[in-house]
Amino acid sequence: MLERRSSAHNPVLEVVLDRGKPKLDAATVNYSFGELHDVLRSAFLQMEIPDGSLSRVLMLGFGAGSAMQLLDRKLAINGSARAVEVDPVVIELARKYFERASDPRLEIVNDDALRFIRTDADTYDLILMDIFIDDETPEHVETRECLALAAARLRPGGSLVYNRLANRVRRQAAALQFRDVFMEIFPAARVLTAHGNLVFVHTDRG
Repeated sequence: MLERRSSAHNPVLEVVLDRGKPKLDAATVNYSFGELHDVLRSAFLQMEIPDGSLSRVLMLGFGAGSAMQLLDRKLAINGSARAVEVDPVVIELARKYFERASDPRLEIVNDDALRFIRTDADTYDLILMDIFIDDETPEHVETRECLALAAARLRPGGSLVYNRLANRVRRQAAALQFRDVFMEIFPAARVLTAHGNLVFVHTDRG
């Protein structure tokens, strides 16, 4: 183990080596560069995002930057990304141990996701919502208000991507309940299966 910390949001945060590379874990789940990395890689492959097609990306929930690494080739030459992470200790660990957190194309904002998008005036080609406190998704980022606000920040043709744990009975029930809400707001949305997770994708048709 490289470092173990706790915070007001996460009682357990651990940076550990896995096959010689660091990953960030919470008490019961991986936050970055472990199982989560596999989930997001699978989802992005299924979405078939062309290389160089994203000029502006928003990540609500950052961890240590798995998504930033996976989207590296998807960003345009002059593309940029913004990440919103509620836990300052997670940001500190990301900057200390993970090079993606220091990518010059990336801006990291220490804020709550819903509070941020209530006032954000920017627009994005892709918005990834990957928001967890350990294995729980905070209720306020599952609401119709939060989903509608996020979708309103999409550029024409942009996609809203929402990752949900669904690999155990309790998590499956919560994910299916969320699916009903997501599909009610976005009837044409896709539901992807990725390493036991459900990933919901809404694409703005302009």
